[in-house]
Amino acid sequence: MGHPNVTITTLPEERNFLHIVIALARTHRKHKALNLSIAGRFFVKRIRFSRVRFFDCFSSTLSGWQKVPKVQLSISEVLTSPAYSPSHYISSVARMNAARPPMPQQGASIMKMLTTGRQLHRNVQIVRANNRRDRPVSATLDPVMPDIQLLKCHHSGVDFATPSDANLFLTGMSYLRKFTKIVRDVFLAAKIYLSGPKNLATSQNKTENAKYVIVTFKDVFKRKFYQLIKKTLKYLYRVLKPVLFFFEYKHRVSGHFEYHMNVMDNFNEKITSSKFVGIKNKYDIKFLHDLTPGKEKPELHAAEHSNVREPLLKLSYLPYDWEVLACERLLSLRVDSKMRTKKADSILNRVHVALPVPRDNKERKPFIPNAVADKKVKDADPDKPRLKLEKDIMEEEMEDYTLDLNKNKDLDNDEWKYDKIPEMWEGKNIADFIDPDILKKLDELEAEEEAREQAGVYESLSEEDDDEMKEIRVTAKKIRHKKVINAINRRIDKSKGKVQPSRPGRKRERSVSRLRGEFEELGVDMSDTKDANFARNPSKSRSRPPLKKRRADSEGVVRSSSKAPRDKSGMRDPVLQKKMKKKGQEAQGEMNRDGRRGEGDRHVYDFKPKHLFAGKRGTGKTDRR
Repeated sequence: MGHPNVTITTLPEERNFLHIVIALARTHRKHKALNLSIAGRFFVKRIRFSRVRFFDCFSSTLSGWQKVPKVQLSISEVLTSPAYSPSHYISSVARMNAARPPMPQQGASIMKMLTTGRQLHRNVQIVRANNRRDRPVSATLDPVMPDIQLLKCHHSGVDFATPSDANLFLTGMSYLRKFTKIVRDVFLAAKIYLSGPKNLATSQNKTENAKYVIVTFKDVFKRKFYQLIKKTLKYLYRVLKPVLFFFEYKHRVSGHFEYHMNVMDNFNEKITSSKFVGIKNKYDIKFLHDLTPGKEKPELHAAEHSNVREPLLKLSYLPYDWEVLACERLLSLRVDSKMRTKKADSILNRVHVALPVPRDNKERKPFIPNAVADKKVKDADPDKPRLKLEKDIMEEEMEDYTLDLNKNKDLDNDEWKYDKIPEMWEGKNIADFIDPDILKKLDELEAEEEAREQAGVYESLSEEDDDEMKEIRVTAKKIRHKKVINAINRRIDKSKGKVQPSRPGRKRERSVSRLRGEFEELGVDMSDTKDANFARNPSKSRSRPPLKKRRADSEGVVRSSSKAPRDKSGMRDPVLQKKMKKKGQEAQGEMNRDGRRGEGDRHVYDFKPKHLFAGKRGTGKTDRR
């Protein structure tokens, strides 16, 4: 919404120069094994980007400041302030102009050093030195940036009042935040104003017909800048905008209300009723009849003024009548200004509003069918029985309500609605395979079983076990007990949730005493097994004494237990061994590179091989390639 000819780019702050160093350090940490040439190209791109970015930023700022004097001449009649003198910003522009040329030269020298760098950490140090060189340039501009920002906001916000926009000017308001709370759909954007008014704020307000931009001059009448006030109001009148003038009564400030009236009287010669709306603020706190006779005269004088024909409006924190009235006046003013132009006459000549003319005195009423009329009469009858809906049933039954999905089924017989649905399995009804007399047959079987029990069929005495059977039962009990213990031990020894690697088992050691003990526990008589085959000891062969005494020193142990490595066992020549080891490492290199491959190390395949697409293509070969 600023002036169309003023677009000033704000320079970045000093801390923005450190972002490149942080990004480079992060990249170096993530890619420690980065190739030197790739890292060099990456650093060169970042430095070139930073140089171009800051150079363009300085250039756009300087080009925007070249248009400032034109805007100053157009608004110099409104307010007088040191901010409008051409010498106010000469120092700022000179500093920016002096800081711009060295940037490309420094960038060229730094990129040349990077191309000749041989180590990665050396390139990182060069980039950090480059950023340390840029920081003083930004530091010299830090004192200038506040003034540049203030002037930018001033020039972009002072020219809101353009004749092509719909604006309402609010003056005399002391509390901007309180006002914005009662305005509907407000979007506040504060703009710095360097001269007499401390703030120039704008907001977008929506009404039923259009959108309006409200410009508030905060504290414009708080201090007695008479020349400044006159020029400000003259500027408001020149752009033909309605003015909302707020009269506010303050108990603690003496002469505040009279001062507002004096300001309006100085400007009242040029105010018309269509462009001026007087608003009495805080009327719910201090009414008109509560004022003393001395303080009542200025307000009555303003209300009875010849130019101000409309009475003063009352503003509170609840109604919004003043806003609607002001927007309606602004809309009517816009319409009147459009109707006075020549273009409006050409449009009205092409517009014709046609109205129907009666051709005779016969009355022609609208035709309503009888069925529609009868339906309206029936619907209007209060005694007509109303259809009971499912919602009414739910409200009646409350917690006991259950949704009945079967009552609305359309069947030939209503008794079929609640029949059970047959259960089908493999295309057949299960109910067809159920015997209907199964309960009767069950009763007959139970009666027969009861008769057999009463006859004593199941009361035959069990035969007593002999000694051999008792011994078998005891032995079987021991066997079952032993199997349970072995299963428990096997489950404890087995590792939980881990798959044990398969390995050759160790030969189990056996002994005669252990074998006898296990069989005796199982009930086997092992008393007559002294001459058995398993009790015989193996025959000892006659062994000869060692021919040479074994050495007890470390050398003898190492030589006797050492074994040649696998890479040397098949090749005794050390030269060939070294050569084969080198070839093995070379063959393993490609596999190692594939193991370090990440997401960023993608391979771009060659979809157009050179040997197929090089040279001229003759006729008759396109379909065979």
